[in-house]
Amino acid sequence: MSCQPTVLEAWREIGGALSSYTAEQQKTHRLALRVRSAGDAWQLAQARYGSGTAGLAAVLGSQRSHLQARRDLQAEGG
Repeated sequence: MSCQPTVLEAWREIGGALSSYTAEQQKTHRLALRVRSAGDAWQLAQARYGSGTAGLAAVLGSQRSHLQARRDLQAEGG
């Protein structure tokens, strides 16, 4: 009775689990960067609106993008 096939299957499962974990971590990181970038864009739009060089639509659009990015990150569990 050889346990080699069982051990090899266990190693394959571990490799698959590690790959999945890494992919999820990368996705969460990308979403967090998106939140930060969208937040920066929103702040910039607010500053431009305050100085009269951008309209309210730009502020609201960037705010919407920021909120959507935050929702996506939260939905991912980040």
